[in-house]
Amino acid sequence: MSSNKFIVPLSMLGAGDVEEGIRCGLLGGLIQDLSQQGINISDGFVITAQAYKHFLSSNQLESQIRKYLRAIEYDNKKSLNSASAKIRQLILGAKFPAELHRQIISSYNALSKQYHIPDTYVAIYSSVVEDDVSDLLFDSQREAYINVRGAAMLTDIIKRCFADQFTDQAISYRYAMGHRLFNIGTSVCIRKMVRPGLAASGLACALDTGGKFTGAVVINGSYGPGQLVMQKKVSADEFVVLRSTLQEPGIPIIEKKMGDKGKMMIYGSNPYEETAVIPTDKIMQCRFCLEDEQVLMIARWVIAIEKFARNKGYWFPLNIEWAIDGRTNQLFVVGISGSSADFRKRMGLLKSLVFDVNCIVFGMVN
Repeated sequence: MSSNKFIVPLSMLGAGDVEEGIRCGLLGGLIQDLSQQGINISDGFVITAQAYKHFLSSNQLESQIRKYLRAIEYDNKKSLNSASAKIRQLILGAKFPAELHRQIISSYNALSKQYHIPDTYVAIYSSVVEDDVSDLLFDSQREAYINVRGAAMLTDIIKRCFADQFTDQAISYRYAMGHRLFNIGTSVCIRKMVRPGLAASGLACALDTGGKFTGAVVINGSYGPGQLVMQKKVSADEFVVLRSTLQEPGIPIIEKKMGDKGKMMIYGSNPYEETAVIPTDKIMQCRFCLEDEQVLMIARWVIAIEKFARNKGYWFPLNIEWAIDGRTNQLFVVGISGSSADFRKRMGLLKSLVFDVNCIVFGMVN
């Protein structure tokens, strides 16, 4: 990959392209290597770490950011909060260089054309870019932004991704872990968003060691996008699949637990307030959000992705984010994140941080 590129198609990245972040590289590698196995992964493009650096330098932000970082007293929460707020305001108030802005809009228009939807909805998240940060858990602390549509909203959210590099949590985490405070770069992945609508979304994880279900794949899901589950306003359905019998005749689903799905989130039409919470009808409440065949398909995909990651030199527990398109009923892998806790206790959720944004913000990319 050329070192002076600002935009790279996601499908051109491989798992070894850590210069654009572990998560972006893994997703690009999945598109390259696993699409032929029938694993559906929505396409997109990546704003490179080179583009991020160009954004900072063209706005002459580097020296100001370094000044605020040097002034932080880490035993003083107000000092950290103040520096973080000032740095993020600098970034949010800056302008995109003309050529970078042109390439972003051109790539977004091309993605919309690819899916035959003008101003298509996209999901956006950032990925850590630094040689000594090889932990996908660090990547997974970044927020995901969904329901993003149109050039103005797109560029606004990209700047928010740049600014997320300097949240209180991100700065203190890097300080505690001994990482450099400034020279960690970031890339931003923009992907066609799978909109569950009245269908379902959730997380899946392969459990290899420990716990009651050694050698199982655990899948959690609920109707619509996953925010209500994260807010604990509904509980997810849970499915446990035994790995050792997955390829054998019969149904290797060894446990099902039906969640409380009395509410669900649906999409509206207002660009900045486009979700609503409605009661789930009684029939949907009393049935699982996934059919058995869908459960087994997700489990097989999880194992294939786990094998792919191991072969590429990455081994850590993975959460596989999935969603079913509400219009086509087609199943997609929509993200990969690191897992740091007992998956069963997490109920299929990633820890979410609260941001003051008008689009939906949560840790699951749909």
